[in-house]
Amino acid sequence: MVKPGEKILDVIPRNEIYKYEKFMDGFVLLKDGSFGVAKLNYNSLFGEMQFIDPKGDTLSLSDEKNISLISIKKDTFYYEDGCIELLANYGKVKLAAKRIFTFSNRTKSGGLNQSGSGEIETYTTYSSRQSFKDITITETLTFSERIIYYFGDRYNHFMAASKKNLYKRYGEHKTRLSKYLDENKINFKDKEDMKMLCSFLQEL
Repeated sequence: MVKPGEKILDVIPRNEIYKYEKFMDGFVLLKDGSFGVAKLNYNSLFGEMQFIDPKGDTLSLSDEKNISLISIKKDTFYYEDGCIELLANYGKVKLAAKRIFTFSNRTKSGGLNQSGSGEIETYTTYSSRQSFKDITITETLTFSERIIYYFGDRYNHFMAASKKNLYKRYGEHKTRLSKYLDENKINFKDKEDMKMLCSFLQEL
């Protein structure tokens, strides 16, 4: 919970914001075949991969649509509605996930000093705004961690995991897919269920 007068980056611990304890040597491959190396780290508040520039400033990668993949240590990242991390590769099917922070509650002062609940929205509203570190909150915000799963094909085309998107991509297997979903009651927010689903999709 971030209260009025506090700065978000002063309240949420660094180890909750970043995937790695420190910025790590990484490899960025572009779709045109060119590549670059830099000190990289994934920021869950922005939902973006960040790097340290020669001046020592922390910046977000630009031209995301031109990025083929990012490799840090043994981890691989792609871009689909932001930066997503590869969790498993089944050959024809890949499982990936994006960890982000969202507003789970927002309370601001009403006209008579009464608290009023605002709409829940994702943090990515502020994505890429480097000056965000200087923003002081004027209303009480409660942040929650959210993990969104994605399934991809052998060409690294990813879609958010949902029943609608499954039928969209595997429409030619609608009968088998419907039977499987009826029998297994897949939870698209559960990692183990998603692994089981991807194993099934690999067999289609």
